[in-house]
Amino acid sequence: MKTLYLFILTIIPLTCSNKLQTKFPVAIEDVYYQGWVAGVRGGGAGTSFVIQFKNEIPKSLKLENIYFRNRKAAIQITNGKTAMANFVSDANRMENEMVTDEPKQPVKSIEVEVKPPYKIREDEAVLEYTENNKKKFYKITKIKEREMIAYPSARPQFN
Repeated sequence: MKTLYLFILTIIPLTCSNKLQTKFPVAIEDVYYQGWVAGVRGGGAGTSFVIQFKNEIPKSLKLENIYFRNRKAAIQITNGKTAMANFVSDANRMENEMVTDEPKQPVKSIEVEVKPPYKIREDEAVLEYTENNKKKFYKITKIKEREMIAYPSARPQFN
């Protein structure tokens, strides 16, 4: 009986620590993702994932990763109220385009599929963060898509 009691006391904190949080510590104002492609051949392409908060993110809160559409990316805080992650894709990547007699080597894929820690739909993401040295997860729902950005191929010329 004593062993069972100790087992339960050990398991409960472990299972609760990685439980999906129902409320995020800072109010989220807007969440969206936006595809982008460089205007020059080989310049790359990808998806930017943006979270805008109503207030500044406190120092005790560290945003770690975002899981979105079977991919994972590190989050960076761009200013006190905005966090962003970039998912870089294989599209528009530079390959060995020089004419040589050597056979071209296949380009290693940079896209890696990652299983999120919780089941999510196409319009959802899981935010991994640390609060007071405890890892936590929060599901973001109803993520909006913004129109793709096609960057220009060259800087405009002014006469």
